[in-house]
Amino acid sequence: QKTRIQSYSAQSWHTTNASLATALVTFNGTGLWFYGAKRPGYGTYQLILDGDAEPVASAAADTAAFGQLLGGWGGLELKVHTATFVCRGTGPVDLDRVVWQAEIGTATKGYAYCYLFY
Repeated sequence: QKTRIQSYSAQSWHTTNASLATALVTFNGTGLWFYGAKRPGYGTYQLILDGDAEPVASAAADTAAFGQLLGGWGGLELKVHTATFVCRGTGPVDLDRVVWQAEIGTATKGYAYCYLFY
C-alpha cells in the first residue's frame, strides 16, 4: 500500500490552506490542466484563464484520491496564456502537477513558467 507521499508524482506536491494562495502559469500553448488530490477535509479552489474565472470548485472527497484532474482548458488558440489556480481558504488544497499542451512543428515554440505565491 502506498504512503501519502508515494501517491504523488515524483513524491512531491505543494499544499496550502491560505486564502488567495496562487499558482500562476504563463504558457504558450493550446491547453493546460491542473492535477492534485481530492481528500476528506480539503477545501475549495478557483481556476482563472486569461482573466476569466471558472466557478469555484471543491477538492473535498469522502476518500482520498490522488492524481485527480482539478480542471483546465483544451483547444485554446496557440498564443501566450496565463492560468491561475487560487486557493479560496476554506481548507487545504494541493497541486501535484501541471500539464500543458503546445503544437509541434509550428514556428512558435511552446513554453510554460510556473510561479507559486503563498
